[in-house]
Amino acid sequence: MKRLVAVLFLFVSSASVLAQQKVQINALFPPNGPGNKLWSDFNQYVLKDSLIDGMNPALDWATAEHRQGEYDFSEFDRGLKRYYDVGKKVNIIVRPVSNGGVNHITPDYVFSEKWAQSVGAPPLDVVTCRAYQGDGSRESGFPAVYEAPFKTAYKKFIAAVLAHYANDPHIGYIRFGLAVGGEAFAWCSDDLKALRGQNGFSKSRWLEYVEEMDAYEESLHPTMQLMAAINEQRDNAHDSWDMSYADEEAKMAVAHGQGFGCQGWQRSDIDAYAAGKPCTSDWCALFEKYTGKVPLELQQAGPSDPNGGNRTGLMSEIIPFAVAHHATILEIYVPDLHVALVPGHPAHGQYGEAWRRAMVNAHQGRASK
Repeated sequence: MKRLVAVLFLFVSSASVLAQQKVQINALFPPNGPGNKLWSDFNQYVLKDSLIDGMNPALDWATAEHRQGEYDFSEFDRGLKRYYDVGKKVNIIVRPVSNGGVNHITPDYVFSEKWAQSVGAPPLDVVTCRAYQGDGSRESGFPAVYEAPFKTAYKKFIAAVLAHYANDPHIGYIRFGLAVGGEAFAWCSDDLKALRGQNGFSKSRWLEYVEEMDAYEESLHPTMQLMAAINEQRDNAHDSWDMSYADEEAKMAVAHGQGFGCQGWQRSDIDAYAAGKPCTSDWCALFEKYTGKVPLELQQAGPSDPNGGNRTGLMSEIIPFAVAHHATILEIYVPDLHVALVPGHPAHGQYGEAWRRAMVNAHQGRASK
């Protein structure tokens, strides 16, 4: 009898964990022009599918600030109109620094001595590293984003973005990246540590920067939901990842009325959780802690390979896991949406039905069958 009760308790507990509110599914970085090879299938099968709640295009800083202090969103807005026309929410991912290689997203003036003098600071420090080898020009590397020349200019751009989209009913949420892409990860941190005096990277300096930027965004009284990123930081001295960054970043986001999320959602999270270890950036534990308080978002570590060629894993596995652990927003790369939604996709026959079913169940707020 005791064993039967125990088994019944386990079943009820599991069911209650899997009972979730409906999850918002968004197309991450949708194709922005006919030159993109995904354009036709995206427009035919993804854009108008009722499973897709929103579109998450990337707004790169330099594309809207061609000249210092002059902001022009017209080109970006033209690309948004087709999403508006079919009734999709638009969730903007603001990127202030390129995702590695050559940095072409931060405006050139931010690196200039003239700009630094105008804000009463030394010129912005820039480092090169394995991820940011640049092209030989000073501004092509990774900037010390927490220094005054960068954060002063970026604050002005943040204010311009929020003013431009204020009270726009099409905007769902905006995520302002605080370093690479739409994230809050300080790449090249080992090289940044070597900078002189107080400009060297440290945990306290980084978290002070995140707090300052979150507080500034709140002070602008945004009319839409803002989202923040959480990230772990590599501790090379101990050959491990320091999850305490994510804990602090999540705490700050919630304190300033922001939702938060992890941009490293992947198959290994399932194995880590089963082994009693943290998920990427400890999102599993943090989602448990803040469930019901703010929106909780997951973005794949990268587009998946249905044949197991990378770390992201199968959508039929990671979506139910995300739903079971309180995710309320899933940002899914367009190639994976094509597997689920495009009949002619090479992987659709093998994986399409299971992937779409996982999306449907998440969208309806129920566990996978």
